[in-house]
Amino acid sequence: MVLRNNEIEISTKQFASALPCLSIGKQGFYFTPYIRNVDIIIIGAGASGLMAAAHLAEAGLSVTILEARNRIGGRIHTVETGSESNDYYEAGAEFIHGRLPVTLQLLKQFGQRKKTLTGETWELTEGIWNKSDDFPEGINEVLAKLKSLDKDMAIAGFFEQFFYEERYKPLVSSLTSYIEGYYSGDLKKCSAKTFLTEFESEDEFDYRPVGGYGRLIGYLSNRVIKAGGFIHLSTVVRDVKWQKDKVKIIDQNNKTYKAAKVLVTVPIGIWTAGNDKKGAIKYTPELNAKKDAAAKLGFGSVIKILFCFTEPISKNALFQQQSTVDWSNISFAITQENINTWWTQHPTHSPILTGWLAGPQTEKLKEVDDAAIYKMALCALSNILQTNETSIEQNLKWWKIYNWTADPYTRGAYSYSTLHTHAARQTVAEPVENTLFFAGEGLHKGTEMGTVEAALTSGKNAADAILYCP
Repeated sequence: MVLRNNEIEISTKQFASALPCLSIGKQGFYFTPYIRNVDIIIIGAGASGLMAAAHLAEAGLSVTILEARNRIGGRIHTVETGSESNDYYEAGAEFIHGRLPVTLQLLKQFGQRKKTLTGETWELTEGIWNKSDDFPEGINEVLAKLKSLDKDMAIAGFFEQFFYEERYKPLVSSLTSYIEGYYSGDLKKCSAKTFLTEFESEDEFDYRPVGGYGRLIGYLSNRVIKAGGFIHLSTVVRDVKWQKDKVKIIDQNNKTYKAAKVLVTVPIGIWTAGNDKKGAIKYTPELNAKKDAAAKLGFGSVIKILFCFTEPISKNALFQQQSTVDWSNISFAITQENINTWWTQHPTHSPILTGWLAGPQTEKLKEVDDAAIYKMALCALSNILQTNETSIEQNLKWWKIYNWTADPYTRGAYSYSTLHTHAARQTVAEPVENTLFFAGEGLHKGTEMGTVEAALTSGKNAADAILYCP
């Protein structure tokens, strides 16, 4: 068995027999048919859970992580391809949105470089390409009106009340696309005041971790293991039975784990799933107030489409035949197609083109199979490139669909702020009897909500709360 980056490589026979009790520990992989009593169990080996586990284990606590998937990382999923032209791709989180201190400090500790996003953003509207240097005309008027609001309101209502005139239609359309695409938000739920705060806090620079986020996740998991912690993969938590300073967890195979305390780092989508749904967690005694509060938090939907062509975008004839735009210098293309946002790996000369669909319309595709989504993406790209679908397919090496809303252990993408987020988040995040603790990007209080930075920070803060609780 081999741990390569953030995935496990084992034989099919090993995989089938090992996963129910497969763990990663200081001495490597091993099998654990027995019950271990530990100081703390962490549910979820995403960025938040691993960050917390590293700090707790390094502080001397005995830590076990239970992860439902057969890999670590959660919504971070770096996939190695083994190809010289594209040795990896990001199925999940991909960008560092600004000079985010916790993320960048971890990169520095690990010795992983970051790469600044470069290239141009172009918009395709009614068949006409235009270079996008800034937000559309009228954005300052929107910001001024947001600042003048006495009371918060949903963004949809804000537009209907103040920007209903025909002359504002292009502005509202552009901002709607931006909010749904960037924040994965539903305008009927999004907080107008929080949008203003987050918009004004955005950094002008974006980055990618060189080699992918998976390397950072691997660094955190290695810290956990080195400090004596354990990571159990393919362990789906089904029940959490608790009383003060005493917790018993039962997984899908009726295996039991015991600890004095538990840190829950599952996505908001798991909080709001019915008890009969795959991945849902039942608590005894129940945490009804927290579940009700979680339902008031914004949690968006995302589908990520990856097209890998036979040669880099910058050299591919399908793209270079476009006379209006130079695809060798394009970073993002914003369109009016069903799959409306596309990006390259600029400045890297990569054959990978990523399609992105987020927001309420994505929720409707939750039950749609990958083949149908691929056809949608193929149609959208043929319209953008003004070529036929057959020509595109002849130039494709492979394609992948990552429908995070359909993923049973995520059930969505990432969080955004609603009118109820402030109070609801506090309710969900509040520890119970200094025994149950909670973390995750959706419970982060800062403007970076919905990002890896938020997950890492929330995990670190939860670890501190556990270490210093009375």
